[in-house]
Amino acid sequence: MAKIIEGIKPTRMELIALKRRRGIAQKGDKILSDKRDVLVSAFFERIKNREALRDSMLLTLEKAYESLIEAEMVIGEDRIRI
Repeated sequence: MAKIIEGIKPTRMELIALKRRRGIAQKGDKILSDKRDVLVSAFFERIKNREALRDSMLLTLEKAYESLIEAEMVIGEDRIRI
């Protein structure tokens, strides 16, 4: 004998309504799953971009530091710090 769930009437109309709700829930789950996949993909893309930007920034800082040292040697440290 089938188990009767509390709050659900054992009628054909109730079965149709439950199937409709189940279909909507499955579509919602699919949409959320797709959205999660897109967000994870975007996250990893940003990580790649961050690494490239960091490397570029480090190169710029190295060049700036080398220029500062060269200027200190040519002009003098006292005149650079003003």
